[in-house]
Amino acid sequence: MPAGGVVTYQGTPIAKIAVVFNPADGKGQIAEGITDANGSFKLQTNSPGDGAMVGSYNVALKFVPDVVPEMPGFPGAKKEVSPIPEKYGDSTKSGFTATVDASSSKNVYKFDLTK
Repeated sequence: MPAGGVVTYQGTPIAKIAVVFNPADGKGQIAEGITDANGSFKLQTNSPGDGAMVGSYNVALKFVPDVVPEMPGFPGAKKEVSPIPEKYGDSTKSGFTATVDASSSKNVYKFDLTK
């Protein structure tokens, strides 16, 4: 089912956030998308834009930096600090859940993150 939405942080759209829908029952497939400059995302399971399977999900939100992560023996790597609290990266602690409905018109989500 096509699904997507918007992520904001303290009321402002935020880019480079991976939105991950983890099946609440632990069965099924994970769906994910990454926010653009407007905070918008479209979920995909197998191919771009295919959405998510109908069902209930726990939602994780993680910052996706543009830079190469720090690795031993790799000079020049930069660490980009996440602008959102780490708790959102764990779908069991983020406080966000979502239900993907058989009617795609209902599959629009807004996640407003706070400090």
